[in-house]
Amino acid sequence: MKKIIVIPVRMKSKRLAKKPLLQVNDKTIIQMVYENAKTTSADEIIIASEDSEIIQEANKIKAKSFKSSPNHKNGTLRVQEVISTEYPDADFIINLQGDEPLLSSKYLDLIFNTLEEGIYDCVTLITKVNNVEDIMNPDSVKVVTDLSNNILYFSRAVIPYNYSSKHEFYKHIGVYGFSKRLLKLYSKLPYKLEELEGLEQLRILENGIKIHAVEIKENVISINSLDDYENLKRICNE
Repeated sequence: MKKIIVIPVRMKSKRLAKKPLLQVNDKTIIQMVYENAKTTSADEIIIASEDSEIIQEANKIKAKSFKSSPNHKNGTLRVQEVISTEYPDADFIINLQGDEPLLSSKYLDLIFNTLEEGIYDCVTLITKVNNVEDIMNPDSVKVVTDLSNNILYFSRAVIPYNYSSKHEFYKHIGVYGFSKRLLKLYSKLPYKLEELEGLEQLRILENGIKIHAVEIKENVISINSLDDYENLKRICNE
């Protein structure tokens, strides 16, 4: 079984300019993401971007790169372009967001292992959220699952409404594992909620396809803002 990790990256960011090239201890954020991915069981890791600056950084750190179309609406479509062009024989593909420098490689292999069971076409990670700031932050995407840990909905809003005051909240971590079949199908799926929430994974749920959630115990931070970046520097220097 051939396993590929694609890291879709773009320079445009509404809240943190040139985010992928920001440095922590002489390493760019995209380098940190790539080096974590290198320690997985993946057969290939590719950085995909429409931006020449990202391709240059990939070359600098000796990573495989792919210059993607500038017309993609989201990272999964960029991943799909890489796979259809370069790795049509890939069996399982991980879309690893370029703003996840602290995500351990063991969790990426956990996604691959779950996909290899042959039960799910899409697998992602979630983690429990305990602080109010994370719960209220629209950059922290909240999730609700069914009793089998399949995702019912993703939202930037606070979900579910906590009527009983006993609910535990969960947030999504920016990584998706795909079967070859689903990734090939993705661009053909109709969608509405994806644009409403600005969440590419909703395209899958809207079409009645299950996304299985694997819970991890670490509260991994994504780098979406200057505060996140400062927090990253603090964590790396502890």
